[in-house]
Amino acid sequence: MSMNWPPVDRFPEEMSDAYIDERIRQSPDVLTGLGELPAIEAGEELRRAFESTVVPTAQMRFVLRNMTSKARAYARYAYGDEPSILRRIYSGIQPAREMRITLLASLAGAGKTVTLNAFQRLHQDTKVELRDHASLGLKAAWMLTAQNGVSAKTLLLPHFRHDGEKRKLTLTSTEVSRECATQGVAILLGDEFQFISRSNKSALTANTIFQLTKIGPPVFIATNYSLLHSFMRRGQEDKQRLFSDVIELKPEPRNSNDWLTIVRSALRVSVEFHPLIEDDAVHYELHDLTFGIDRLLTNLLHHSYLAMRERSAPHVTIDDIRKAYASIHYAASRKEILQLEAGILNPSTLPADLTCPISATPC
Repeated sequence: MSMNWPPVDRFPEEMSDAYIDERIRQSPDVLTGLGELPAIEAGEELRRAFESTVVPTAQMRFVLRNMTSKARAYARYAYGDEPSILRRIYSGIQPAREMRITLLASLAGAGKTVTLNAFQRLHQDTKVELRDHASLGLKAAWMLTAQNGVSAKTLLLPHFRHDGEKRKLTLTSTEVSRECATQGVAILLGDEFQFISRSNKSALTANTIFQLTKIGPPVFIATNYSLLHSFMRRGQEDKQRLFSDVIELKPEPRNSNDWLTIVRSALRVSVEFHPLIEDDAVHYELHDLTFGIDRLLTNLLHHSYLAMRERSAPHVTIDDIRKAYASIHYAASRKEILQLEAGILNPSTLPADLTCPISATPC
């Protein structure tokens, strides 16, 4: 393999924190003039801005480096030179054995989808010029997002470029592997797989994942704890395949620099929150009221803004945040937070969907 070979070198062997952060950070423009909109409409604008904000954290960088290493290793193996690429495109070479599965596990709303999307920003599409073939576009990954009732086939169909190929697609053929090679895909990313089936979750979902491992690239699946518990009820052989490589994303600790950065970034989104940006006491209380879970922070700040609008005030205060926490809108999240807090001292009290079945420590 020559130096600067795009199919492999698009995945750097080493990436500094600055290199990663520059490519994945998302900071929307500060919202102004929300007070001129009806409260509900303004609240939805605010929610979208919160959800589009991405703050790199140490955990996220660790996962992205792990994913990048797996993608580079596969690219070196499958796309290491021009003949290797062309063989895979035209013969649809499939792996001699199934690729290893990596599960990225966390509480719901703790940043799995954000991390998968960040990988695609970190490694954007490129192309390679070939001597004996037209240039090829290279995609780092296929994102496979599940909804209730889907199969491996329906997950893969959107990634085929031509309608004719979509019509004849069968997972018993080499068509999937050939299309994957033609696009230079080096990793398969799965999200929301808990929605594949609600009636027989573990069997259908596990079988779908096993089918994906036959395509070629490594398989990286984001999963909630509830799906892990269902996998734990599978037979020994399935558990060995599913749990050979698990990464756990945990809520950010209360005193971590990453948590403070996340909160400050969220409070910068709208001028109504700006008086709270430098108030560390507010940052710590926000952790107490969200358990450090990103999605809950978004929900709480959204309802805090609406509480501010109810009293026709110009800025959100800690009392607005406390009112939002005590509201019916946040009741389910509040119950979950209290369970998680109790679980720190007594892990046996935690419901199954709030604890990782293979973690050494509770959340």
